[in-house]
Amino acid sequence: MTYAEVRERAKNGDVLLLEGSGFVSKFIRVFTGQSISHVAALVWLEDGLFIAEMIEGTGYQLKPASERIKGYKGIVYFGEAPKVIHDNPDCVKSKILAYRADKSKQEYGYFSLLSVWWAQIRHEQMKVKKKVCSTFIQEIWEGCGYKFKQLADPGDYVNLCQSIAKIDL
Repeated sequence: MTYAEVRERAKNGDVLLLEGSGFVSKFIRVFTGQSISHVAALVWLEDGLFIAEMIEGTGYQLKPASERIKGYKGIVYFGEAPKVIHDNPDCVKSKILAYRADKSKQEYGYFSLLSVWWAQIRHEQMKVKKKVCSTFIQEIWEGCGYKFKQLADPGDYVNLCQSIAKIDL
């Protein structure tokens, strides 16, 4: 799938899934037992298609997809969000923009990585105050009607999406 095809197909709340190769990506992959180490949301704004994500060392980030997707290192997949998310595009947009408006929500939660790992072992739902990429997307999707069984790690989104396609960078 090309970037042009992603733009044609993308709807608010769809995700990008990354098999990263950096140190933090490897750490996440080892602790979660998944090949996916990062997840980011796609959202249409007046200026075009954007990527909203939580990034270690940066926190919340909202950038044009055409600019951000070029910066990914590793293998990137397009994930089609569940129907309930597609049925609520304005909800997705408002949840993502709420992060831009609230500086207190923008810090990356390094210690939340341990909570995600613990919740995965115990197969339970728990709250984390500061978000990582997977819990950021989880909060958006939950706020728009999707029900999670446990605190999500990045690899969980492979099974939660309606379809997955590799993006040719």
